[in-house]
Amino acid sequence: MGSASRPLIHSLQSLTLAGVSLLALASCGAAPSLESNVAGDVALEQTESASAPQNAASFQGESAPTATLPQLIKRAEVTLAVDSLGTALDELTALVRQRQGDVLTLELNEGDRRSPQAFLQVRIPQAELERTMEDLQTIGTIRQQRITAEDVSNQLVDLDARLRNLRRTEASLLEIMERSGSMADVLTVSKEVSAVRQQIEQIDAQASHLRNQVAFSTLTMTLETTAIAPSTRPPLSSQLGATWQQASDSLQGVTLGFLRLGVWLLVYSPYWLGMGAIAWAVRRRQRAIAPPRTTDSDAPLN
Repeated sequence: MGSASRPLIHSLQSLTLAGVSLLALASCGAAPSLESNVAGDVALEQTESASAPQNAASFQGESAPTATLPQLIKRAEVTLAVDSLGTALDELTALVRQRQGDVLTLELNEGDRRSPQAFLQVRIPQAELERTMEDLQTIGTIRQQRITAEDVSNQLVDLDARLRNLRRTEASLLEIMERSGSMADVLTVSKEVSAVRQQIEQIDAQASHLRNQVAFSTLTMTLETTAIAPSTRPPLSSQLGATWQQASDSLQGVTLGFLRLGVWLLVYSPYWLGMGAIAWAVRRRQRAIAPPRTTDSDAPLN
């Protein structure tokens, strides 16, 4: 190695030693304030993202969002009059499967035989809701129907913007973690990354739930029978026979009650006799002590 290159090597070594010394001093003196610097960087990036959402899209290389159709959550309620609950339920189940839907709940109420009812809740694709409502007329008579829609377009746009901002924040934190050298710095930034990722998962779950409700509509149906069931009242002879049987059972019960009462009185008869003897003795003593009564015939003559 030439003598001309020795001063250059010496200079590089000096710069290296100086850099190591500065890095050690920075890691010792600036470690406690790293958390506040990280929080400041995160807050600054969130403020910039909230004030300029278009810059967030350009930062990630995404194009500006175009106008889309309103995102609606549709729900429908129908009261259907049918001739037979069993047949209507079979037809409705087949119709829901044909429309790529699912049966969520099914409840059959036959407490009142004259007007049994069935409650059915299904989930079908929103694009098939109107066609399904029309096909219900072939199964029975629609007595009442109601359709409600909730616009969640703004909520989805807000959730998407928050997701983009949080992902930018996560990327910035990962860069800061790569630049950090000490273990304390890495742990501090790691906590911030975990908190941001938790927010991302929560918001992503909310957005997925809303999109699922938009994609599938809920249809609630109440089925009622139109035909009146035949009377199940028993004939007169059966009613008289039942009344006779009830009267006989009542007579037996009353007779048995009196017999039981007699048995109880017989068992406790010594007590009743003893109490009666005491009462008789007391009464007799009172009569013996009391003075005899005088009558007008026994009064002395003047």
